[in-house]
Amino acid sequence: MVRRNRVKTDKRQDIKMFASSIFTGHEWLENQEISIENGCISAISSGSGAPSDNFIVPGFIDLQIYGGGGILFSN
Repeated sequence: MVRRNRVKTDKRQDIKMFASSIFTGHEWLENQEISIENGCISAISSGSGAPSDNFIVPGFIDLQIYGGGGILFSN
């Protein structure tokens, strides 16, 4: 039996990116800089980055529910 040592690699990075428009779900923010630490957004602040056509929006989910508890809503 051959055992190989597995090496865990941490691929998380700290990133700063510039976006011309960010939709928060309620409002549009213009010319913002986003800081990402350990794969999560840590800060959004006013930025003066290079002009771009980047848009950032949340990943909306469309749920369709046909019923529950033995009742179909489509009837």
